[in-house]
Parts: sequence; structure tokens; C-alpha cells
Amino acid sequence: MKWVLPSLLAATLGCALAGGEALAQSEETESGYPSDTAIEDAANAIKDSPYKAAFEKSHKLIPLPDGVTLTPEQMDAVTRFTLGNVANTIFHEMGHGLVSELGFNVLGKEEDAVDSFANLIMVARQNDPELDKQIVSVADGYFKDGVFADEASDPSFAWDDHSLNAQRAFAVICILVGAEPERFKTAADNAGMPPERQESCQSDWASASSAWDNLLAPYSVKKGSVPTKTHFSITYEKPTADYERTAAFIKASGIINGTISQMDRLVAWPGEIIPVKVKTCGESNAYWSPGDRVLTICYEIVQDYIDSGISDFVESDESTEEPGPTGDAEQPVEEPAEEPAEEPAAKGQ
Repeated sequence: MKWVLPSLLAATLGCALAGGEALAQSEETESGYPSDTAIEDAANAIKDSPYKAAFEKSHKLIPLPDGVTLTPEQMDAVTRFTLGNVANTIFHEMGHGLVSELGFNVLGKEEDAVDSFANLIMVARQNDPELDKQIVSVADGYFKDGVFADEASDPSFAWDDHSLNAQRAFAVICILVGAEPERFKTAADNAGMPPERQESCQSDWASASSAWDNLLAPYSVKKGSVPTKTHFSITYEKPTADYERTAAFIKASGIINGTISQMDRLVAWPGEIIPVKVKTCGESNAYWSPGDRVLTICYEIVQDYIDSGISDFVESDESTEEPGPTGDAEQPVEEPAEEPAEEPAAKGQ
């Protein structure tokens, strides 16, 4: 097999590992893939699936607009789309947290690096059919009709710190099919990724996995150990009236708690407890604030994911911007004057 491209993450974080080299340096399972990386350990450390639990707790609680009725199957699809995107967004922002908290040197776009982290940790969990459905919904969300329509005419895409939505979309697919070629072949085929690129994605995934594992190794929680305390505190703030049902849905699901618990099992985070705040922000966002060491998740972005999922089944009279699975918003949320500028906010790809 000819490996074509090194991973974006390896280039971004300065770990120049070719795919073949990455495989050679890792312990291999019977399937030929590296095993027991820090990300895989963290993803599989929780025995009972937080993704299955989140779906079962919330799939009947999706807040539908007035006058909109969905079938149970459609409700399930919207729930999976929303939960998958929320989880991927949190992991993306936690990637920013790892970079700032552990002092990683980033030699390229940090957004691309943390995109890779988010995709890697979700695909790393094994034997979790519910998570598989949710992560495929993240990838599928990018390929809705018109999701890339404005990129050719909008000059902001040329200077934005994120890669083009189309590139980020295929990056999700590439990590999936690179890690599990058979398991996610249908998703890659549906996205129009040719077989030769699907094959070379195995190199991208292997390099990205090795690059992140090399960075995390000095800080990794010992495999099999159970954290005696959490490094995070999660607060669900009282929402404004417009987002009361959204807040009830996301809190009841427990998806935020489930994803954050994996971060506890990934590395020994330095410093004091890191607050995770879920609140009404006045805009659709999720963001990591390095100066304050706070992760903020806005009820608005959760509602945007819900609306985007519903739009698959209901035609809207209003033109709204489709959020993508993960990533940061083009503009950061403003902080008080004495605080440094924040990281860009995660608003879907």
C-alpha cells in the first residue's frame, strides 16, 4: 500500500511522521491498527456508553417548533445529529484547552489540529453502535445541500483561521474511514470520496493518532486507573425563556457530562478545577477561554444543531445558516476589557 499524504495534524503540530512510520512505531492489534494510545484509552475507559445513555434519556425531548410534528424515527435522527455535534464541538474546544494548558507548540492552524483531536477521540471508542450513528451524523451534516454554497463568493473564507467547510467535512470522513475502512465505507461513499483517497486516509489517521499520542504521552492518565477527582465543574445556568426547552433537553441527555468525563481520563490536567459553563450567550457559540481557563457552551448552538437536524424533514420559510458538526465561530465572544482575547468559538462546520 502506498501512503500518499502525512496527516494534517502531524504537519500542524510538528510531528513529521509518515503513515507507514506511524504504524511501525505503534503496537498493533490483529486488525493491523495501533492500539492503546492515550486517546483510545480515554475513549474506551468508560464501560457504559455515555452516548447510548444520552440518546435514551433525550430522544423524546427534542424541542420542536410550534406546528412541527416528526415521526419517532425522525425524532431519533434529530437527536443523534444534535448529540453527535455537541460532543464533537466539546472535544474540539477541549483540544484548544489541551494546547493552552499543556503548552503545546502549534506550527500551523490550531483549528485543524483540534478538529483532528475531536474526530480521533470519537472514532477511537470501540463497540459503541450508538456512537457510530452519532459520529456518522456529524459527517453527514456537512454534506447537506448548499452547506458549502457561500464559500466561493464570501471573501472571509480566504482569511478565516478555519479551513474551508468542505475541507473540514472531508477531514471528518477521512479520520473515520482511515481508522475503520469497512465500518465507515458507506459514509465515505455517500460523501463522494473516491476509493484511492479512502485508502490514503489510513495514513492520515495513523499519523494524526501517533502525533497526538506523542504529545499527550507525558501527561497521560495511566491505563486502567480511575480518576479520584474530577478536573472540571459543570454548571448549567438558567436559560432565557427562549431556550428553556433547549436547556432541559441538553441537561437531561447528560452528553456534556459524558464527554467531559473522557477528558478526565485522558490526561492529568494541571492547575485548579476548570469550569464548564452551559448558558445563554446571545449568539450561537462554544469556546475555550485560555485566560480564564473556562469552557463555555451556549444554549444557542445546541438549538442551532436541533434546527439543522429538523430541517432535513421540514422545509423552513426562513433562510438560516446551517451549522456544521464542530469547530469555532468566525468571531470570538467578547470578554471584559481586562481579559485577553478568547479563542474563536465553536459554531459548527
